[in-house]
Amino acid sequence: MIFKMLFRFIMLTLLSLLGLKASLAQVTNGDFEQVNENNKAIGWNFNNSDSANNFLAISKESPYAGNYSLKMVKKQERAMLIANTIVHIETDKTAKLRIKAMVKSSAEKIISNFYMQLFDGQKKRIGGDDGVIDLDPAKKGQWQEVDFSLMISPEVKRGVLFITLGNHDLEIDNITTEWVTGPADKQITAFAEEIIKLLKTNSMVSDSVNWEEVNKNLPAALVGTQYGKDDAFTVKHLLSYLRKEKDFHTFYYSPSDYKNLKAYAGKQGQGPIKTVYPTGKLLEDNVAYVVVPAFSSYNAEGIQDYADSLNAIIMNLQSKNPKGWIVDLSMNHGGNMYPMIAGLNALIPEGKVMSFVRKDGESSVYLKGGTFGNVKLTKVPKKEKDKKIAVFTSTRTASSGEMTSIALLNNPLAKSFGIQTAGFNSANATFPLSNGGAIALASALVKDPKNRVYIGPIEPTEKAHAKSFDDLIRDAKAWILEK
Repeated sequence: MIFKMLFRFIMLTLLSLLGLKASLAQVTNGDFEQVNENNKAIGWNFNNSDSANNFLAISKESPYAGNYSLKMVKKQERAMLIANTIVHIETDKTAKLRIKAMVKSSAEKIISNFYMQLFDGQKKRIGGDDGVIDLDPAKKGQWQEVDFSLMISPEVKRGVLFITLGNHDLEIDNITTEWVTGPADKQITAFAEEIIKLLKTNSMVSDSVNWEEVNKNLPAALVGTQYGKDDAFTVKHLLSYLRKEKDFHTFYYSPSDYKNLKAYAGKQGQGPIKTVYPTGKLLEDNVAYVVVPAFSSYNAEGIQDYADSLNAIIMNLQSKNPKGWIVDLSMNHGGNMYPMIAGLNALIPEGKVMSFVRKDGESSVYLKGGTFGNVKLTKVPKKEKDKKIAVFTSTRTASSGEMTSIALLNNPLAKSFGIQTAGFNSANATFPLSNGGAIALASALVKDPKNRVYIGPIEPTEKAHAKSFDDLIRDAKAWILEK
């Protein structure tokens, strides 16, 4: 380690004396070959929140090269697996940096990301960017090269590279960096201009964006990019200007993802994404517990099935006269809020549920009888008017999951428990793109019946101090049962 630091100092000094420009980006122990006496990867930090059920460590089983690789295996859904290391950075001009790695998984589809936090010379965080680790299902179990790119300004002196795993298993080796050079092709430039026009016209934060700066920085951002290969990077770069204005909910569908989304909106059961239906049960102390999972389809039959299924669970639990309710939205990452809110009809007050505030005006949605929006329940439940409702939220509660929590908290007997939500609480409209993909653009803010406008993460009414999910259940039950 001392030799590497000395070598880096000598090289930068020589470049300076020769009058040459210096650009450096070096990942600490990116091949995992530097190991201490405790068999730990030097320079890396590992965070495994459930080591009894998950694995996060260096491994000798099947490295891509050398003796070691990083292996991550997740079996417990709520656990978080994160690995991070330092990236030393020097550049005298704004430039594009590409992070590359060799990756493999036994799963056809994984949920995993790279993320780089950027810091200046005073160790102040000044930005960051992420990239999805997207693998070819046809090469399941084989090593594949993945990469993501981000813009680096001269103020950046250090990065912290994070690798997260949301499901299944992942093995990583040979993490390297390179500065991207070469001209952008004409098609990718035209694609970028198409997106800029779309965002300027339709984004709810477009008036706050410095579009002169966007156009000025575009040539540097598009260096070395190619249409069809770097579309996602181009969109992400342009969406970063919306992020600066606190729009964290606009996102990009790749051509394949958008194709899957449209298939899922077709005939029920033919899409690639399968519906996960709500579940419910009666806990000890006679408290009803209902899990409301994400639901992303816009198929009419599927919407009706989900809403009626959730309503049937509520009505069945009502027949057992519970002392109170726990509605678990902690793993609900969103999709279509209408069947979720309709299915929870019994727990939400009649009347205005929320309003959508757009650039050109405001519109509201109402719960009337058994109807919410275009969803009409097959059976209308009775209202729960004297029972407390504990709503569970987390950073994975996003988009329509957050909308559902807002609707439930219209009930004066409801409180939310857990940690803050993801902050994706805006209404989106989907705009197809010329490359076959699409942008789901945040085009409206949400306002509740008390005229509170939601921007960013929603803080829970009762912040969780529990160390486990069982503790959270215990705390919610204690509140419900107190007199």
